[in-house]
Amino acid sequence: SRRHRNGGPCSPPSSPSKDENETAPVRDLPVRGHRHEHAQIHIDENDATIAAGLSSIKSELSRRPKEDRDAFDGAPPDLTGDRHRIMFLRCEKYDAARATNRMLRYWRRRLQYFEGVGRAYLPLTLDGALAGDDAALDVGFLTFLSETTTADGRRGVLYCDPGKLTPGRYSRESMVRCLWYIVESIVLADRPEVQRRGVVLLVHVGNVGFTNVDLPLFRMHMSAITGCLVRCFVAFLQFVASKNTLCHKYNSFRN
Repeated sequence: SRRHRNGGPCSPPSSPSKDENETAPVRDLPVRGHRHEHAQIHIDENDATIAAGLSSIKSELSRRPKEDRDAFDGAPPDLTGDRHRIMFLRCEKYDAARATNRMLRYWRRRLQYFEGVGRAYLPLTLDGALAGDDAALDVGFLTFLSETTTADGRRGVLYCDPGKLTPGRYSRESMVRCLWYIVESIVLADRPEVQRRGVVLLVHVGNVGFTNVDLPLFRMHMSAITGCLVRCFVAFLQFVASKNTLCHKYNSFRN
């Protein structure tokens, strides 16, 4: 009889776990969805879908403890309205519980990285929440390359060059705010497909030296991106001939 390469008898492959296969089961979603070829769920979004999702988030918020909602409740209403909530629904495939968790975590970390309500509750603009972060912005270690079409939709492509980092010229919190601004205000804003399908982060490690390494900052960056803002697929590149060719190098990282 046929045998596995490990030597055991051949048997049908086991079903992938929930975490490997999907964000949430279709049966638990209040709307219709479908899987593309890589088994990621995508939601057929329409007015009814959005209305149901927003209603579910409102119900979820009413059930959360006050201490979990404090950062969110303190934000100005124009920063936490329907447009803001839909971004999290799209990211979590309209699973309202997970979308609410992500949104509340977003505001807790925004308070942390923007160093209090005086900055965190300002609009995410260069003369608002980013005022005074010029030194970190001028480093230019993160660039939005394009919005690129895949077989199942569109994803944003970001290019990151940690070799440009020079710890000591700026605070870590300032650099995280710059990343936050680029991802939310430039990449995700007015791009529903990218909000749903996420971004590909191409990290060029070929220029990185010991003076550029800042592991706590890297952890803060990933906490902000994947923990709060958007699903992110990371590729590490040793050599880059031209930034103009990078958009074609992410296809093996599709999910």
